[in-house]
Amino acid sequence: MSEPSTRDPVIELLDNTQRDTNELVSALCQVQTDRVRELIGRDLRDQIVQILESRFSQLELTLRPRMARARLEVARGLAQVLNECFMRMRRFESDRHWCDAMLDAASAMCRRCAFFSVRGADLCIQGARGLDAKAAFPPAEIPYSAAPAFDRVIATAKSFQAARCAAELSAPIANMFGAEGEGRALLAPIITEERVPGVLYAEDTVDPSAIELIAALAGAILEKHLKLFEPVRSTSGATRAVSVRKDDEPAPPPDPARTLEIAAPAPPRAEDPAQLAAERFARVEVARLLLANPPAISRGRRDRNLYATLRPAIDALRSAYHVRFHGVRDSLHLELVRTLALGDASLLGREYPGPVS
Repeated sequence: MSEPSTRDPVIELLDNTQRDTNELVSALCQVQTDRVRELIGRDLRDQIVQILESRFSQLELTLRPRMARARLEVARGLAQVLNECFMRMRRFESDRHWCDAMLDAASAMCRRCAFFSVRGADLCIQGARGLDAKAAFPPAEIPYSAAPAFDRVIATAKSFQAARCAAELSAPIANMFGAEGEGRALLAPIITEERVPGVLYAEDTVDPSAIELIAALAGAILEKHLKLFEPVRSTSGATRAVSVRKDDEPAPPPDPARTLEIAAPAPPRAEDPAQLAAERFARVEVARLLLANPPAISRGRRDRNLYATLRPAIDALRSAYHVRFHGVRDSLHLELVRTLALGDASLLGREYPGPVS
Protein backbone atom coordinates (compact mmCIF):
# COMPACT_ATOMS: atom_id res chain seq x y z
CA MET A 1 0.00 0.00 0.00
CA SER A 2 1.16 3.50 -0.88
CA GLU A 3 1.79 5.77 1.93
CA PRO A 4 -0.66 8.67 2.29
CA SER A 5 0.71 12.10 1.24
CA THR A 6 2.05 14.03 4.15
CA ARG A 7 1.89 17.37 2.17
CA ASP A 8 -0.43 19.91 3.67
CA PRO A 9 -3.48 20.28 1.36
CA VAL A 10 -3.60 24.02 2.01
CA ILE A 11 0.01 24.47 0.93
CA GLU A 12 -0.62 22.38 -2.18
CA LEU A 13 -3.67 24.45 -3.02
CA LEU A 14 -1.70 27.65 -2.63
CA ASP A 15 1.06 26.33 -4.87
CA ASN A 16 -1.40 25.36 -7.56
CA THR A 17 -3.15 28.70 -7.30
CA GLN A 18 0.16 30.56 -7.56
CA ARG A 19 1.23 28.56 -10.61
CA ASP A 20 -2.09 29.17 -12.36
CA THR A 21 -1.93 32.84 -11.49
CA ASN A 22 1.59 33.17 -12.90
CA GLU A 23 0.54 31.52 -16.15
CA LEU A 24 -2.51 33.78 -16.37
CA VAL A 25 -0.42 36.89 -15.72
CA SER A 26 2.15 35.79 -18.30
CA ALA A 27 -0.54 35.23 -20.90
CA LEU A 28 -2.16 38.57 -20.08
CA CYS A 29 1.19 40.37 -20.32
CA GLN A 30 1.88 38.74 -23.69
CA VAL A 31 -1.50 39.80 -25.00
CA GLN A 32 -1.08 43.34 -23.75
CA THR A 33 2.48 43.51 -25.06
CA ASP A 34 1.33 42.47 -28.54
CA ARG A 35 -1.46 45.03 -28.40
CA VAL A 36 0.86 47.79 -27.24
CA ARG A 37 3.38 46.85 -29.94
CA GLU A 38 0.65 46.98 -32.57
CA LEU A 39 -0.58 50.34 -31.32
CA ILE A 40 2.91 51.77 -31.24
CA GLY A 41 3.73 50.39 -34.68
CA ARG A 42 0.51 51.70 -36.19
CA ASP A 43 0.85 55.12 -34.65
CA LEU A 44 4.52 55.31 -35.62
CA ARG A 45 3.71 54.26 -39.18
CA ASP A 46 0.94 56.84 -39.43
CA GLN A 47 3.23 59.53 -38.08
CA ILE A 48 5.99 58.62 -40.55
CA VAL A 49 3.51 58.68 -43.46
CA GLN A 50 2.25 62.08 -42.35
CA ILE A 51 5.77 63.43 -42.05
CA LEU A 52 6.76 62.12 -45.50
CA GLU A 53 3.60 63.48 -47.12
CA SER A 54 4.17 66.82 -45.49
CA ARG A 55 7.81 66.93 -46.58
CA PHE A 56 7.02 65.88 -50.15
CA SER A 57 4.23 68.44 -50.33
CA GLN A 58 6.65 71.14 -49.26
CA LEU A 59 9.21 69.82 -51.75
CA GLU A 60 6.64 69.85 -54.53
CA LEU A 61 5.65 73.40 -53.73
CA THR A 62 9.33 74.39 -53.75
CA LEU A 63 10.20 72.56 -56.98
CA ARG A 64 7.07 73.36 -58.96
CA PRO A 65 8.19 76.87 -59.97
CA ARG A 66 11.67 75.59 -60.73
CA MET A 67 10.31 72.72 -62.81
CA ALA A 68 8.05 75.12 -64.68
CA ARG A 69 11.01 77.40 -65.40
CA ALA A 70 13.10 74.41 -66.48
CA ARG A 71 10.36 73.20 -68.85
CA LEU A 72 10.01 76.69 -70.23
CA GLU A 73 13.76 76.98 -70.80
CA VAL A 74 13.84 73.57 -72.53
CA ALA A 75 10.87 74.52 -74.70
CA ARG A 76 12.44 77.87 -75.59
CA GLY A 77 15.78 76.24 -76.38
CA LEU A 78 14.14 73.59 -78.53
CA ALA A 79 11.97 76.14 -80.29
CA GLN A 80 15.04 78.28 -80.97
CA VAL A 81 16.94 75.32 -82.42
CA LEU A 82 14.03 74.29 -84.62
CA ASN A 83 13.40 77.87 -85.72
CA GLU A 84 17.05 78.31 -86.72
CA CYS A 85 17.00 75.03 -88.63
CA PHE A 86 13.76 75.94 -90.40
CA MET A 87 15.19 79.35 -91.35
CA ARG A 88 18.27 77.66 -92.77
CA MET A 89 16.06 75.34 -94.80
CA ARG A 90 14.02 78.27 -96.09
CA ARG A 91 17.14 80.14 -97.21
CA PHE A 92 18.09 77.06 -99.27
CA GLU A 93 21.66 78.11 -99.93
CA SER A 94 22.23 74.66 -101.44
CA ASP A 95 20.85 71.15 -101.25
CA ARG A 96 23.61 70.27 -98.79
CA HIS A 97 22.63 73.15 -96.47
CA TRP A 98 18.96 72.14 -96.76
CA CYS A 99 19.81 68.54 -95.85
CA ASP A 100 22.05 69.57 -92.93
CA ALA A 101 19.38 71.90 -91.54
CA MET A 102 16.75 69.18 -91.73
CA LEU A 103 19.01 66.68 -89.95
CA ASP A 104 19.91 69.23 -87.26
CA ALA A 105 16.21 69.82 -86.62
CA ALA A 106 15.47 66.09 -86.49
CA SER A 107 18.42 65.35 -84.21
CA ALA A 108 16.92 67.70 -81.61
CA MET A 109 13.88 65.40 -81.46
CA CYS A 110 15.52 61.96 -81.56
CA ARG A 111 18.67 60.05 -80.67
CA ARG A 112 19.91 59.28 -84.19
CA CYS A 113 18.72 60.24 -87.65
CA ALA A 114 19.74 60.11 -91.30
CA PHE A 115 18.47 61.28 -94.67
CA PHE A 116 18.32 58.93 -97.66
CA SER A 117 17.67 60.44 -101.08
CA VAL A 118 16.07 58.40 -103.86
CA ARG A 119 18.03 57.98 -107.08
CA GLY A 120 16.04 55.95 -109.58
CA ALA A 121 15.54 52.62 -107.80
CA ASP A 122 18.33 53.22 -105.28
CA LEU A 123 18.73 54.87 -101.89
CA CYS A 124 21.70 57.18 -101.29
CA ILE A 125 22.64 58.32 -97.79
CA GLN A 126 23.17 62.08 -97.78
CA GLY A 127 23.94 62.65 -94.10
CA ALA A 128 23.42 61.39 -90.55
CA ARG A 129 23.46 62.59 -86.96
CA GLY A 130 24.21 60.72 -83.73
CA LEU A 131 26.28 57.87 -85.18
CA ASP A 132 29.22 56.66 -83.14
CA ALA A 133 32.79 56.61 -84.39
CA LYS A 134 32.61 52.91 -85.30
CA ALA A 135 29.59 53.20 -87.59
CA ALA A 136 30.16 51.65 -91.02
CA PHE A 137 28.62 53.80 -93.77
CA PRO A 138 26.75 51.81 -96.42
CA PRO A 139 27.67 51.81 -100.13
CA ALA A 140 26.82 54.88 -102.15
CA GLU A 141 23.71 53.26 -103.61
CA ILE A 142 21.36 50.66 -102.08
CA PRO A 143 18.38 49.29 -104.04
CA TYR A 144 15.34 50.17 -101.98
CA SER A 145 13.78 46.92 -103.19
CA ALA A 146 16.22 45.30 -100.72
CA ALA A 147 14.84 47.53 -97.95
CA PRO A 148 11.10 46.73 -97.70
CA ALA A 149 10.44 49.42 -95.09
CA PHE A 150 11.87 52.14 -97.35
CA ASP A 151 10.05 50.67 -100.34
CA ARG A 152 6.75 50.89 -98.44
CA VAL A 153 7.33 54.52 -97.44
CA ILE A 154 8.31 55.51 -100.99
CA ALA A 155 5.33 53.64 -102.46
CA THR A 156 2.68 54.99 -100.09
CA ALA A 157 4.20 58.36 -99.13
CA LYS A 158 3.28 57.57 -95.52
CA SER A 159 5.41 57.26 -92.38
CA PHE A 160 6.20 53.79 -91.11
CA GLN A 161 7.61 52.34 -87.88
CA ALA A 162 10.13 49.71 -88.99
CA ALA A 163 12.05 47.09 -87.09
CA ARG A 164 15.78 47.81 -86.92
CA CYS A 165 16.86 44.67 -88.76
CA ALA A 166 18.32 43.74 -92.13
CA ALA A 167 15.02 42.25 -93.30
CA GLU A 168 13.34 45.66 -93.03
CA LEU A 169 16.16 48.16 -93.64
CA SER A 170 18.62 46.12 -95.78
CA ALA A 171 21.86 44.73 -94.41
CA PRO A 172 24.07 47.81 -95.11
CA ILE A 173 21.69 50.24 -93.37
CA ALA A 174 21.06 47.87 -90.45
CA ASN A 175 24.82 47.43 -90.02
CA MET A 176 25.36 51.20 -90.03
CA PHE A 177 22.85 51.80 -87.23
CA GLY A 178 23.35 48.48 -85.46
CA ALA A 179 20.75 45.78 -85.99
CA GLU A 180 18.38 45.41 -83.05
CA GLY A 181 15.44 43.08 -83.46
CA GLU A 182 13.28 44.75 -80.81
CA GLY A 183 14.31 48.30 -81.71
CA ARG A 184 12.11 50.47 -83.93
CA ALA A 185 12.88 53.32 -86.29
CA LEU A 186 10.55 55.90 -87.81
CA LEU A 187 10.75 56.41 -91.58
CA ALA A 188 9.12 59.67 -92.67
CA PRO A 189 8.80 60.54 -96.38
CA ILE A 190 9.94 63.86 -97.83
CA ILE A 191 7.09 64.65 -100.20
CA THR A 192 7.03 67.12 -103.10
CA GLU A 193 3.70 67.14 -104.93
CA GLU A 194 3.21 63.43 -105.71
CA ARG A 195 6.87 62.44 -105.45
CA VAL A 196 9.04 61.09 -102.68
CA PRO A 197 12.60 62.29 -103.33
CA GLY A 198 13.87 61.10 -99.94
CA VAL A 199 13.18 59.46 -96.59
CA LEU A 200 14.04 60.78 -93.12
CA TYR A 201 15.15 58.01 -90.72
CA ALA A 202 14.86 58.59 -86.94
CA GLU A 203 15.42 56.45 -83.82
CA ASP A 204 14.08 56.91 -80.30
CA THR A 205 12.00 59.95 -81.15
CA VAL A 206 10.65 62.28 -78.48
CA ASP A 207 7.41 62.39 -80.45
CA PRO A 208 6.95 60.75 -83.88
CA SER A 209 4.65 63.57 -84.95
CA ALA A 210 7.51 66.03 -84.47
CA ILE A 211 9.69 64.10 -86.94
CA GLU A 212 6.79 63.90 -89.38
CA LEU A 213 6.29 67.66 -89.06
CA ILE A 214 9.98 68.30 -89.80
CA ALA A 215 9.78 66.00 -92.84
CA ALA A 216 6.60 67.71 -94.07
CA LEU A 217 8.12 71.17 -93.71
CA ALA A 218 11.34 70.07 -95.43
CA GLY A 219 9.29 68.68 -98.32
CA ALA A 220 7.24 71.86 -98.62
CA ILE A 221 10.37 74.03 -98.69
CA LEU A 222 12.00 71.74 -101.27
CA GLU A 223 8.89 71.78 -103.42
CA LYS A 224 8.71 75.57 -103.35
CA HIS A 225 12.38 75.85 -104.22
CA LEU A 226 12.04 73.41 -107.11
CA LYS A 227 9.15 75.38 -108.58
CA LEU A 228 11.23 78.55 -108.48
CA PHE A 229 14.70 77.29 -109.31
CA GLU A 230 14.42 73.77 -110.80
CA PRO A 231 16.71 72.13 -111.64
CA VAL A 232 18.67 72.57 -108.40
CA ARG A 233 22.43 72.01 -108.34
CA SER A 234 24.72 71.95 -105.33
CA THR A 235 27.39 69.84 -103.68
CA SER A 236 25.71 66.56 -102.75
CA GLY A 237 24.78 63.44 -104.69
CA ALA A 238 22.13 63.35 -107.38
CA THR A 239 18.66 62.28 -106.33
CA ARG A 240 15.78 61.10 -108.46
CA ALA A 241 12.13 61.35 -107.57
CA VAL A 242 9.83 58.33 -107.46
CA SER A 243 6.12 58.64 -108.19
CA VAL A 244 3.79 57.67 -105.37
CA ARG A 245 1.90 54.47 -106.11
CA LYS A 246 -0.78 52.50 -104.30
CA ASP A 247 -0.08 49.14 -102.72
CA ASP A 248 -1.94 47.23 -105.44
CA GLU A 249 -0.30 49.07 -108.35
CA PRO A 250 2.97 47.92 -109.96
CA ALA A 251 5.93 50.24 -109.62
CA PRO A 252 6.16 52.44 -112.74
CA PRO A 253 9.56 53.02 -114.34
CA PRO A 254 11.29 56.27 -113.34
CA ASP A 255 10.34 59.17 -115.57
CA PRO A 256 13.48 61.02 -116.72
CA ALA A 257 11.38 64.12 -117.29
CA ARG A 258 10.51 64.23 -113.57
CA THR A 259 14.03 63.81 -112.28
CA LEU A 260 14.78 65.79 -109.14
CA GLU A 261 18.45 66.72 -108.97
CA ILE A 262 19.50 67.28 -105.40
CA ALA A 263 23.18 68.29 -105.68
CA ALA A 264 25.65 67.96 -108.45
CA PRO A 265 24.23 65.81 -111.24
CA ALA A 266 26.01 62.77 -112.58
CA PRO A 267 28.51 63.45 -115.36
CA PRO A 268 26.74 64.00 -118.68
CA ARG A 269 26.69 61.22 -121.21
CA ALA A 270 29.62 61.52 -123.55
CA GLU A 271 29.23 61.39 -127.28
CA ASP A 272 32.68 60.14 -128.29
CA PRO A 273 33.88 56.56 -127.58
CA ALA A 274 36.93 57.72 -125.63
CA GLN A 275 34.81 59.66 -123.17
CA LEU A 276 32.38 56.74 -122.82
CA ALA A 277 35.30 54.41 -122.07
CA ALA A 278 36.68 56.87 -119.53
CA GLU A 279 33.33 57.12 -117.75
CA ARG A 280 32.96 53.32 -117.71
CA PHE A 281 36.49 52.95 -116.32
CA ALA A 282 35.78 55.50 -113.58
CA ARG A 283 32.49 53.85 -112.53
CA VAL A 284 33.93 50.34 -112.44
CA GLU A 285 37.16 51.22 -110.63
CA VAL A 286 35.50 53.43 -108.02
CA ALA A 287 32.93 50.68 -107.40
CA ARG A 288 35.79 48.22 -106.85
CA LEU A 289 37.39 50.70 -104.49
CA LEU A 290 34.16 50.87 -102.47
CA LEU A 291 33.86 47.10 -102.25
CA ALA A 292 37.48 46.55 -101.27
CA ASN A 293 37.78 49.14 -98.50
CA PRO A 294 34.50 49.54 -96.50
CA PRO A 295 36.11 50.23 -93.08
CA ALA A 296 38.64 52.69 -94.49
CA ILE A 297 35.96 54.50 -96.48
CA SER A 298 33.73 54.82 -93.42
CA ARG A 299 36.66 56.20 -91.43
CA GLY A 300 37.66 58.58 -94.22
CA ARG A 301 34.13 59.94 -94.60
CA ARG A 302 33.83 60.42 -90.86
CA ASP A 303 37.20 62.19 -90.61
CA ARG A 304 36.70 64.05 -93.93
CA ASN A 305 40.05 62.87 -95.32
CA LEU A 306 39.21 60.11 -97.79
CA TYR A 307 42.25 60.82 -99.94
CA ALA A 308 44.69 60.57 -97.04
CA THR A 309 43.04 57.35 -95.90
CA LEU A 310 43.06 55.75 -99.38
CA ARG A 311 46.04 57.54 -100.90
CA PRO A 312 47.78 54.48 -102.48
CA ALA A 313 44.58 53.19 -104.09
CA ILE A 314 43.41 56.62 -105.32
CA ASP A 315 46.88 57.52 -106.65
CA ALA A 316 47.04 54.21 -108.54
CA LEU A 317 43.63 54.93 -110.09
CA ARG A 318 44.66 58.45 -111.06
CA SER A 319 47.88 57.20 -112.66
CA ALA A 320 46.07 54.48 -114.60
CA TYR A 321 43.43 56.94 -115.76
CA HIS A 322 46.06 59.48 -116.84
CA VAL A 323 47.93 56.86 -118.88
CA ARG A 324 44.83 55.42 -120.59
CA PHE A 325 42.75 58.56 -121.06
CA HIS A 326 45.21 61.43 -121.34
CA GLY A 327 43.51 64.43 -122.89
CA VAL A 328 39.98 63.22 -122.06
CA ARG A 329 37.77 65.10 -119.62
CA ASP A 330 38.40 63.86 -116.07
CA SER A 331 35.52 61.48 -115.35
CA LEU A 332 37.47 59.83 -112.53
CA HIS A 333 37.45 62.98 -110.40
CA LEU A 334 33.71 63.42 -110.95
CA GLU A 335 33.05 59.79 -109.98
CA LEU A 336 35.24 60.03 -106.88
CA VAL A 337 33.29 63.08 -105.72
CA ARG A 338 29.87 61.71 -106.69
CA THR A 339 30.21 58.14 -105.40
CA LEU A 340 33.13 57.88 -103.00
CA ALA A 341 32.56 61.27 -101.30
CA LEU A 342 28.73 61.12 -101.55
CA GLY A 343 28.75 64.29 -103.63
CA ASP A 344 30.64 66.32 -101.02
CA ALA A 345 34.10 67.13 -102.37
CA SER A 346 35.26 68.31 -98.94
CA LEU A 347 35.14 64.70 -97.72
CA LEU A 348 38.18 63.98 -99.89
CA GLY A 349 40.23 66.25 -97.63
CA ARG A 350 42.64 69.13 -98.15
CA GLU A 351 45.39 66.86 -99.43
CA TYR A 352 43.37 65.72 -102.43
CA PRO A 353 45.15 67.09 -105.52
CA GLY A 354 42.00 67.66 -107.55
CA PRO A 355 41.19 66.59 -111.12
CA VAL A 356 43.69 64.61 -113.09
CA SER A 357 45.63 67.02 -115.30
